[in-house]
Amino acid sequence: MIHIYYDSRTGNVQRFMDKVAQITGWQIHKISADLEVNQPGHLVTFTTNFGQVPENTKRIHETRS
Repeated sequence: MIHIYYDSRTGNVQRFMDKVAQITGWQIHKISADLEVNQPGHLVTFTTNFGQVPENTKRIHETRS
């Protein structure tokens, strides 16, 4: 099973991931402060301030490195 961890600020990434999950059957997980990442997967996020990675996304990435 493929797992996708995503962060969405305005809802665009959320809508995209909902479509991806519907078409592929992949498991999607919205990044939140209490999310426990137990399975390897892919990370999808939005960018801010000229391509900088959001803090929530950095935190999830750092816990898996």
